[in-house]
Amino acid sequence: MELVRTRSLVLLVDDSPTQSRRSAEALEVAGFRVRLARNGREALEDARRWRPDVIVSDVLMPVMDGFALCREVRREPALARVPIVLHTMTFLDPRDEEFALGLGATRFVLKPTNPADLVGEVRAALSAGPATANPLASTVEDSDFLQGYNQRLAAKLEEKVAELEDAYTRLEQQSRRNELILGSVGEGVFGIDRQGHATFVNEAAAQMAGLTAAEMLGQPIHNLLHHSRPDGTPYPFDACPSHRVLTDGAVHRIQDEVFWHTNGTSFPVEYLGTPILDGGEIVGAVVTFTDITERRQAEASLQHQAWHDVLTGLPNRTRLRVELDQLMSAASPEPFALLLIDLDRFKEVNDTIGHPCGDLLLQQVGPRLRAELREADTIARLGGDEFVVLLRGADVERARSVATRLVVALERPFELDGFGVAIGGSIGIALYPEHGVDGDSLLREADIAMYAAKDTRSGYTVYAPDTDRHSRERLGLLADLRQAIDQGDLLVHYQPQIDVRSGNLTAVEALVRWPHPTRGLLPPDEFIPLAERTRLIQPLSRWILAAALRQCASWRAAGLDVPVSVNLSVYDLRDHDLPELIDEALAKHGVPPDRLRIEITESSLMANPPRAREILARLRARGVQVSIDDFGIGYSSLAYLKNLPVDELKIDRSFVHEMAIDPGSRAIVRAIIDLAEVLGLRVVAEGVEDEATLAALAALGCDVAQGYYFSRALEPAALANWAADAAGQADIAA
Repeated sequence: MELVRTRSLVLLVDDSPTQSRRSAEALEVAGFRVRLARNGREALEDARRWRPDVIVSDVLMPVMDGFALCREVRREPALARVPIVLHTMTFLDPRDEEFALGLGATRFVLKPTNPADLVGEVRAALSAGPATANPLASTVEDSDFLQGYNQRLAAKLEEKVAELEDAYTRLEQQSRRNELILGSVGEGVFGIDRQGHATFVNEAAAQMAGLTAAEMLGQPIHNLLHHSRPDGTPYPFDACPSHRVLTDGAVHRIQDEVFWHTNGTSFPVEYLGTPILDGGEIVGAVVTFTDITERRQAEASLQHQAWHDVLTGLPNRTRLRVELDQLMSAASPEPFALLLIDLDRFKEVNDTIGHPCGDLLLQQVGPRLRAELREADTIARLGGDEFVVLLRGADVERARSVATRLVVALERPFELDGFGVAIGGSIGIALYPEHGVDGDSLLREADIAMYAAKDTRSGYTVYAPDTDRHSRERLGLLADLRQAIDQGDLLVHYQPQIDVRSGNLTAVEALVRWPHPTRGLLPPDEFIPLAERTRLIQPLSRWILAAALRQCASWRAAGLDVPVSVNLSVYDLRDHDLPELIDEALAKHGVPPDRLRIEITESSLMANPPRAREILARLRARGVQVSIDDFGIGYSSLAYLKNLPVDELKIDRSFVHEMAIDPGSRAIVRAIIDLAEVLGLRVVAEGVEDEATLAALAALGCDVAQGYYFSRALEPAALANWAADAAGQADIAA
């Protein structure tokens, strides 16, 4: 019997190509040969020629339906005994089945929704053997057949008309609901066909384009909205990102693109292109887009605040440092001069006529200095009454000439509250590369020269080694530090980081201390800059990393499993082998990569962004977490942040410390937290010293807090005790 089935020829009759294809595939998989016909007339001609073993036919079809086909087949002597299976989704009345069987159908069944069920029906028809010639096929009069057939057809047509009218009504209602929904959303939505012409446009999209929906329908969307790159240069339709979905059928989320208004202005957008598929074929696409102008403006404002002094509007220390690093890391660095300016008698102004007048004076210093400089020169405020001028391409003679003019300019009285105030200034000059090859060294040497100028009242002084009052002391400290690193005479203390919502310990930050034999316990800011200037920072960083991982492993063995954060410098990021060194350290101490967090300052990241991104990506690929330290005071491009492989932002303590009293600092903290939420990053606030600040951070949605309010940095044993006490208090509270 199986042999018969596998060789049997099935004539499949259906006017639906999709249904025919699905049914034929199922039958062929089951071992049948299949021929297809679109209506009864084609099927009758095919049956006469090919003599099928079984005929499977739909009932309701154009030209000749299944009832008529059954009747005609039974009139053919050569086909009279071929089994016929009629299936239908329309003729469901028992009288319809009686009518079909009376015409000679072998089986009359409900059309299977599962092709496997159709295979079963075919096998059942074949198993029943050849059909017995039905006397009705020759005795039923044409008039009787036509009368019964017409009655059933008329009834079914009435049912179908009613069904179609009901479906049309429901479709109209759904269409109106869809139009209301699309019209009420704030995002722009439009549909396009395969040629990129608009098939529907909601009100928001039309308004953003400066057109009406009627004006856009049927028009090429590429020409109306998206005819250029973000920089304004045109590009063809087939290269347009919003139409790429029409060729590859993938969903595309596009950022940093521009759309255009009819008045010629452009606006930045983010949009999602989704293909419209019909039977696996791309027939169009839906594009949903958002005007992100306000977000870009907020990012630009936050970037400006992070890089500029709030009082004077001048670049701040961080911006100056980044500019210095960029100049010195260029392929062919040009010489430059740093002029560090300290205002004379400024404290007297604050003490005598008040801080508001002092602020007004500071605001006038920038324009006064700018008048003596070229456009390419930079003025920055370091803080207090200290300013820096960066002279690109300057040698010592030009630096002296400019310094002379600046001294004279600062001696002219400043107008404050209706009367003139004379203060003056002292200037220290340091030259690159003669006096140093990094920003910290140059700023320090300019500072030394500035104090020498104050001491001698010479107006300005060029740095010279013999003017460095601290050079001998610094050399001694440098030798001591090198010995301390080599002999391991350093300490690492750990400061807790606390989950703002639960109050639980989430991580600790490793902070190095130096118990100097004669100076006592030195904090990091007294020797880390020295290590960075003398390239001792790399062996120091590796020592701290090893000590922190060793302690992490010890805590884990004792039941305290907490991640540890270790700070790295810009010089560490320049080491291409850094990820491998960290691999070795993790393996040596048996610490999983996810228990280590690497902290990098913003200024370190921006010294060489491509190198930093490459190193950090390799670290994250290993499972090590990455944190941006001191965030908010030095990042150059927030658009660049979303491409950085980082897990965490640490808000600089200067903003956190002042957020309760300074609206500007609070706004920056809020903006950073919102930005981190969008990018899916964890936020740590440093410098939390009181409950009010913690409550404010919690209200803004900050994740983690760190500061003296919880604990100072502790020795390892003290930290373990602190963690145990904190856990016990949490259990009691619970």
